[in-house]
Amino acid sequence: DGYDKITKHQLKKSKNTEIYDDLSKPTIELIWTRRELLIDFRKFLYYRKCEENLQFVIEVDLYSRVLDPFERKKGAKSIWEKYCQPSASRGVNLDAPVLAVIKKELTNPPPSLFDEAKEEIMHIMRRELWPMFLKSDMFTPLKKKEKNIPKKKVKRSSTLKKYEMMRRMRKQAEEIIYLKSEEMFQKMDIREAFEEFKEEVKKNSLYITT
Repeated sequence: DGYDKITKHQLKKSKNTEIYDDLSKPTIELIWTRRELLIDFRKFLYYRKCEENLQFVIEVDLYSRVLDPFERKKGAKSIWEKYCQPSASRGVNLDAPVLAVIKKELTNPPPSLFDEAKEEIMHIMRRELWPMFLKSDMFTPLKKKEKNIPKKKVKRSSTLKKYEMMRRMRKQAEEIIYLKSEEMFQKMDIREAFEEFKEEVKKNSLYITT
C-alpha cells in the first residue's frame, strides 16, 4: 500500500526527531512525520471525495525513488493513466503546460518527471483542503512529545549509605557463620553473628561506622 511505503520512508528520517512547536495548528508538511496526522487527513479527503490528491503525491514520491529505468517507465505510465490523462479514473487538477511536459517525456521519464505536478497538488491541498481539515471533527490536535530527559542521580545520604552497608554486612555475617557450622548458626542469635563479623572486619583494618 502506498501509504505504508511513504510513511515508512518519511518517518525513517524523523524517527528520533522530536517536535516541540505549537501543534494546535500544524502545517501540512507534518503529515510526513506524524503518521496519525496522515491517517486522519486521508480519512478527511476520502469523505470529501478528493483522496486522489494525496494518493497522487504519495505515488509520485515513490516513483521518484525508483532506480531501474524499465520500472520507472512502467511507474510513469501508471501514474499518467491513473491521474493525468483526460480519461484518468482518478484525475487530479493540473495545468495544461505541466501535463504537456509529462506526456512528452513518458518515453524516457526522468525521476523528476512529476515534481512540478506534485508541487501543484501540494499547493492545492495546502491552500484549500488543509484549512478545512483543521476545522473539521476529524482533526485531533497533536500532543507534544516529551523529551527524554535523563534522570538525575539521587545523592544518597550518609544515613542511607550506612543502612545499606549494615544490610550487606549482616548478609555476609549470615553466610560466614553458616559456613562455619550450620548447627552453630541455628543456635546463634543473628546479632551475635553480626558482632562477630564486625570483629573480623576490624582485625583486617577496615573502618566501619555504625
